[in-house]
Amino acid sequence: MPKKFKFRLEVILTHRKKIEDEKAGELGRATQERLQAEAAVQAVLDQQQAVLARKAELQASGQFYAADLEGYVRYMQSLQAKEAERRRTLEKAREGEEKARQELVIARQEREILDRLKQNQHTAYLKELDAAEMKLIDELATEAYARKAMGIE
Repeated sequence: MPKKFKFRLEVILTHRKKIEDEKAGELGRATQERLQAEAAVQAVLDQQQAVLARKAELQASGQFYAADLEGYVRYMQSLQAKEAERRRTLEKAREGEEKARQELVIARQEREILDRLKQNQHTAYLKELDAAEMKLIDELATEAYARKAMGIE
């Protein structure tokens, strides 16, 4: 009975699969952070649009006074500063996501190398089994022919 196929680097392959799964999780978290950062930027932009719309509405109705202008300008400046800060956060999140993506690609490549090696070794193992089986069949056929030729059955 031939021995069962055993990949000698199975422990390493399992470890690399675990690393790849961890890197996929990190990419998921980084993507979530980027999406949250994008939403934060959009929220500030929406606030700015709402303020501009309200100002235009007040100006059109004649209820926007010069005294209101200073408060409006300060509020818009604070929103612009908030937007700039959130855009920096978004850029960092994008960089983190890209770094996580690259780490996942590397982890996947390292795992795939071992997967291919395992597949190649398994294919070679199957060929050896086929060769051993053919050899056994040939030996049995030769013995049967020899017995028949000698009159022994």
